Amino acid sequence: MTDAPRDNSATRARWQTCLKLARELLLIGPDNTDLKLGYLHTLIDTGSLGVTRHPRKKILIIGAGITGLVATGC
Repeated sequence: MTDAPRDNSATRARWQTCLKLARELLLIGPDNTDLKLGYLHTLIDTGSLGVTRHPRKKILIIGAGITGLVATGC
């Protein structure tokens, strides 16, 4: 399914753009690694979210994607 179409160079370029966008949206690295796992490891296991002037809150998020996880950091 990831094979490039063979029609012309414009079609191939569009196909490559589609693949690149899909990888960015799905958080898949260039070597087919799942980038979400690394992000979740940082957020959950190490708790390394950086310096903030507000006190940390303990919250529970059920069914949230990466956008929801990022939004709770505010």
